[in-house]
Amino acid sequence: MIVTRSEFKQKLPGYLATGLLAIATTLWTFWGVGEMYYEGWWGAWYNRLPYLVPPVICVTFTLVALTWPRLGGWLILLLGGAFTIWRWVAQAQLGLLNWQWAVSWFPVSGVLIIVGALFLWEGRYRRLRRAAGWTPPSQWLRRN
Repeated sequence: MIVTRSEFKQKLPGYLATGLLAIATTLWTFWGVGEMYYEGWWGAWYNRLPYLVPPVICVTFTLVALTWPRLGGWLILLLGGAFTIWRWVAQAQLGLLNWQWAVSWFPVSGVLIIVGALFLWEGRYRRLRRAAGWTPPSQWLRRN
């Protein structure tokens, strides 16, 4: 199957969003499991569970966005934007908000806004492809 340049351009936002979200999910999972072992090893199981909340949220966002790109895009955009604003306000209240801090936290919170916008873009292109008569492949591996 040969992919034309225009088809690749239409699929590029989805590829980028999926890759960035997979990286974010992997990093949050790595952090959560590491912290769960390092800080929660001494206590009961409920002392360990809070460290798994960020990875579970990222996996949920990933699954929703891959299944329904527009819904997932809005969900990531709104909740990622709310998290970014909450974190920036908390930092400003401490009097520690500066450019260096904002740039260092961009991979944690700002990327979610970009990923949400890319999934919205992918949802738009997917809707246009389906309106033009495109159907997903019948094989599960090629479709997903």
